[in-house]
Amino acid sequence: MFAKKDFENLQKIIQERTDRPLNLGLYFDKYIRWTIENGKIKAKLQDQQIFFKSFAPGNSFKGTVPNGVIPKKEYEAYFQRFTLLKETIKAQGYFCQEFCAKIMWRLSVDLGAESVYETSINLHRNYAVPIIPGSAIKGCTKAYLRKQGKEGEDIIKEIFGDLTHRGNVIFFDALPIFSGSFIRLDIMNVHYPDYYQKRLPPGDWMETTPIPFLIVENAEYHFSVASKQANLAEKASVSIKRALKDLGIGAKTSAGYGYFRM
Repeated sequence: MFAKKDFENLQKIIQERTDRPLNLGLYFDKYIRWTIENGKIKAKLQDQQIFFKSFAPGNSFKGTVPNGVIPKKEYEAYFQRFTLLKETIKAQGYFCQEFCAKIMWRLSVDLGAESVYETSINLHRNYAVPIIPGSAIKGCTKAYLRKQGKEGEDIIKEIFGDLTHRGNVIFFDALPIFSGSFIRLDIMNVHYPDYYQKRLPPGDWMETTPIPFLIVENAEYHFSVASKQANLAEKASVSIKRALKDLGIGAKTSAGYGYFRM
């Protein structure tokens, strides 16, 4: 943890090295600006946003993390390697299905994962871009198919397997496509904290508790699956599209997060 003076020195060092972008994951989870309140150490996500103000034109930071702090060139090189990986498995007899989809509003993946701020976001370990893990895509797709009755269960058995048969489809991570700034600060507002924490009757006299968290907004993602059976790759791709459109993925889907348009 860093004291105020150390944190300000860190900001200065990073700003002087603008040719070496930040790893946001390290910045938010390791270089922590903390305070002491009532004898307790507290780290608040909104305190971290102070650093990004210096990157905004005219110091007009409005909660969006500028793309300038993300290693774009390195990530684009990774994206190309990822594309070559799929070309390699195609040469080994796999059929790939790929498509792009854009978030209709906002996306929050791994909100409940372990974090010093009690809220989290899934960032690529090396390039710190917000990805959608293949495991999350699998879970979302399977949940959608289960809602389709007998037909969906048959597709689940073909794609995911069961206790006697292994799955036949590979689900890759969905990777974002750079097109402007897309990571921003959001808040959820707990209106009746004493009701949840102390089991007191809810009332208008209770003070709200804003909880900040990071989300992805209006970004486009590249989805892909692979299988040695062309029909299964196609079925999986179609199922993912329907799941993203009708069910949503990630946290807070009931509040409109996580839905995509093709």
